Amino acid sequence: MQRDIRAVLDGARGAIKGQRYSYLHGLSDHIIHSMSIYQQEEIVDTAIVIYTLDKIFEKEVYLEREDMLVFRKKVIDLLSQAKSAVYMEDLKVYRAQIKKILSLIKQFTGELQLYIEDLLDFAKIKKGSRLYEHGISLGQAAEVLGISKWELMEYAGKTSISERRIPTITPKKRLEFIKKLFKFKK
Repeated sequence: MQRDIRAVLDGARGAIKGQRYSYLHGLSDHIIHSMSIYQQEEIVDTAIVIYTLDKIFEKEVYLEREDMLVFRKKVIDLLSQAKSAVYMEDLKVYRAQIKKILSLIKQFTGELQLYIEDLLDFAKIKKGSRLYEHGISLGQAAEVLGISKWELMEYAGKTSISERRIPTITPKKRLEFIKKLFKFKK
């Protein structure tokens, strides 16, 4: 898990530094995939931060601002500090750095505060639907992200997530797999 988080933080840092903002969306999806595997709540805010940064950097109104360079530098520094904290296995500092980025986003967007609040809420719903798509229950995904099941159900219902057919394995094949896995003898 830590390797995935470090890679995503490093990738986001590099994307922002190199102004390759389109990479941020994929990194956000990757970290959500990691969360569905490791089931660690710490990852959620990172996915939301990266997704929100993606949306900010794709807007001309933000890119043209005089303070964009300062904002970018601060975000890059905070991502570096968060990555270092993960490397040192200090989740408390890691979470604090991610929260600082969220705070920085809110400060930066200033007059567009309502837009950013809506964007943060939408990011939670969007990432919740990705968790649901990866097999996490709707209720669990909603709880982890701090949103209502109803909000998540409404969004997931508008997508084709619930209609995707996931191949199932018969109980007999599962038992055969488990026997091979544990090398049971008859």
